[in-house]
Amino acid sequence: MVLYELEDCPFCERLRLALQLHEIRHERRHIRELGDQGVTQANPLAEAPVMQVDGAWMFDSMLIAADLLAGQVCSKDDWRVVSQCARLWDGTVVPAWRRSVLGRGLEDPERRRALASLRYLQTHLPPVFDRVGALVVSVFGPHVLRMDFLKDHGEIAREPEAWSIVGWLLEAMDRHGPWAVALRSVCVPRERFVAQFNRLSKAMA
Repeated sequence: MVLYELEDCPFCERLRLALQLHEIRHERRHIRELGDQGVTQANPLAEAPVMQVDGAWMFDSMLIAADLLAGQVCSKDDWRVVSQCARLWDGTVVPAWRRSVLGRGLEDPERRRALASLRYLQTHLPPVFDRVGALVVSVFGPHVLRMDFLKDHGEIAREPEAWSIVGWLLEAMDRHGPWAVALRSVCVPRERFVAQFNRLSKAMA
């Protein structure tokens, strides 16, 4: 079982942390070892992470996690809740947050979708956390840390709904010391991420 990943990629960090917290043995390699053609063969979208298991390729961090973890670490019902929340998080919240911190502004429909998604997470994640907390930390933790690093930037940062769920996730992670330590061990450090953000902001100015 080999995980091909990129450094400082939150989706790679998500999968790496899930495998670590659930003690699934695997080998880690940089995705560039596959070469351009190899990456496209593993994932037609040419994106990390990809994983090779028994000669078969898998891509998309949540689909890989579902294949490796669903039914082993949680019930199907709890997995359904976490995966639905992750779909909203990845599809609406994270893109809106990225646009807002980079100063691109948000169209009203985009903002409303992001806030509706955040309210959904606030309603559905806390009830399952006691049962599948390690999975929740793995799925949402990498982006939550990044949002905390840039909490004074962007429109989303000023929305009460955003900091209601982000603050809750930060507190929930910190209540479980080993999970918080593991998360910070696999994620980009604050100083490096902020430096990357500042370089990107200057390049876009």
